[in-house]
Amino acid sequence: MGPNLVVYPGEKVYNGVTEAQIETIFQRATTK
Repeated sequence: MGPNLVVYPGEKVYNGVTEAQIETIFQRATTK
């Protein structure tokens, strides 16, 4: 739960992940 949010900060995610991937990650993080 918590660790996911820490592992995927907005800036770092943008650095190596596309917006589509970011949305999926955020949705999963929010769901859990």
